[in-house]
Amino acid sequence: MSRLSDQIFPNITIENFPKLQVVIRGALGDPDGGKTIEDYTKDCIVEESFQESMKEERKAIAKHFPRNQIIVSQIPQVERDLFKDFDKLRKSDYWQEMRRLVEKLKKFPIKKTLGGSPMDGQGLVELAWYLKDTMNADSWLDFGNVYTALEKNICKRSRVKLIEPLFALPTADEIETRIEDALRNFAMDCELQTEISAVHKDLQHFAGEKRKADELELKVKEAESQRKAVEKKSEEQKQNFQYQMSAKTMEIERVKREKEEAELKEKNLKQLHQEQMKTIALLKEELSKKSSGFLDFIAPVGLGLALGVCWEWNEVAKQKFGLSGKDCGVIAQEVKKLYPHAVTTAIKGYLTVRYDMLNKMIYNFPDKNHHLDYNMNWTK
Repeated sequence: MSRLSDQIFPNITIENFPKLQVVIRGALGDPDGGKTIEDYTKDCIVEESFQESMKEERKAIAKHFPRNQIIVSQIPQVERDLFKDFDKLRKSDYWQEMRRLVEKLKKFPIKKTLGGSPMDGQGLVELAWYLKDTMNADSWLDFGNVYTALEKNICKRSRVKLIEPLFALPTADEIETRIEDALRNFAMDCELQTEISAVHKDLQHFAGEKRKADELELKVKEAESQRKAVEKKSEEQKQNFQYQMSAKTMEIERVKREKEEAELKEKNLKQLHQEQMKTIALLKEELSKKSSGFLDFIAPVGLGLALGVCWEWNEVAKQKFGLSGKDCGVIAQEVKKLYPHAVTTAIKGYLTVRYDMLNKMIYNFPDKNHHLDYNMNWTK
């Protein structure tokens, strides 16, 4: 793998190349020459090979795995029966060596791709599958595509985690506020500049479209608010118009009712006037058949719209009683028909009109500039 990396990616820095951890399991003794198992293993990896055909390969390995960055661990070989007794296993050298190995692995640097992106377990699995397919297809020229695909996959996962949540933000202002931090965090995981540029372009485009959508939504809300205001004003005008129409209708009904009442009252007064004229005519005719009746002394001048009768004294009344000029009065029989409580029976059966009571009971006079006194004289 290191040889192929050196051939395909000769200019890639070795800072991001995975470190080497060698684990030896078995009862191996120290080799001759005073070297330890660890020194011997490192020499075998980085020093030139005695095989002529392996010189280039050894150089590539030494380049990507410097001696000071190689770690060697040895696990002693034990009998299998030891694994059946957990208490003995925890007290054995094997257990202690395993614990030390675990601690070394915990401190082992995070694996990164050639571009510098962290490579987790899922990324290593994907890399292994890509390499398997490439090797099986004997297509070593596509070896570089494996790393590119791996980097893109890392960028893709970072995009889902760091970038796509911005697409769910409600406003363009919130998106634009968080773009800078999101891109900075994305660039820490993704090493492909093309992917970083693409994400930045996508965010700018989405923020612009969101801005247009926000402005359109604002216009829709303003239009809806204006529509409701117009509807409210129209409803108020409609209610005001209905109120005015109702008031006008009531006023028309009142005037119509008053007119009908006035017409009815006028009709009744005309009818009463006609009846009074007939009564006077009959009375005059009746009295003319007798001696010296009341009408022998008067000449009727007019009849009031209510009960009053006006006359002018003739020469007979002037000569016999000294009466002259015009005078007014009422006929008790006619008063009794309309106002029976204003008429009483006097001595000898004559009807007498209570002028004081009649004056209170009569509220409509023929002429508002006149009033009826107790002697039933029409005066100014």
